[in-house]
Amino acid sequence: DQLIHLERMGAEVLPFEDKEKKELYDLRVMLESFAFSRIKNLNHEQIIKEMRKQLEMMKVAVQFEDAEAFTEHDMKFHEVTIMA
Repeated sequence: DQLIHLERMGAEVLPFEDKEKKELYDLRVMLESFAFSRIKNLNHEQIIKEMRKQLEMMKVAVQFEDAEAFTEHDMKFHEVTIMA
């Protein structure tokens, strides 16, 4: 996807501009909207509660500039949708 440039002794991460970020977010919204439309006959309140919990944990991770924790809770956020 041309996100990195391989070097002889490693790799360089290429710039990720605002245009690419917007495209990624647009794709994410489209996929998540589709996933939510497929969730039926489940306890939506419990799903929403867990997603809000993970979202709050991501906000805390941002405040403390903890990229690893942010990524962990972002993945858990999406796992809630997958499990539903």
